[in-house]
Amino acid sequence: MSVSVLYSFDASPTVAYSSATPPTAGQAAVVQEIVAEVNWALADTQALITHNYGYSASAAGNYFRPQVVGPVWIVGPLGGGTSQPFVSFDFTNTNVLKANKLGVAGTEGTFVVYLRRPFSASK
Repeated sequence: MSVSVLYSFDASPTVAYSSATPPTAGQAAVVQEIVAEVNWALADTQALITHNYGYSASAAGNYFRPQVVGPVWIVGPLGGGTSQPFVSFDFTNTNVLKANKLGVAGTEGTFVVYLRRPFSASK
């Protein structure tokens, strides 16, 4: 199994719920929050979460990055895992958040991340 990411966002008139397609740059320009549900297997160690907020190269790794709320870890029937993994985030890409997981036994499953646009980067 490879990592799958499902996006939910409201870029009226386009509203996406549990879509495998991330928001376009145009949609992301008017979106204040993107919800990403990440599903990964034990062997998966990185998930790429596309937000398309379009920060400059210097801003991506410094102040102007999405605020990560969560992750909310889901175990049991939906997630399948038995342990909450250690997850770290890499903000250096201008349009993609990288979520990194240690591949320790029981860490397969699902987690939800809420990406909020920082106020100062809002358009």
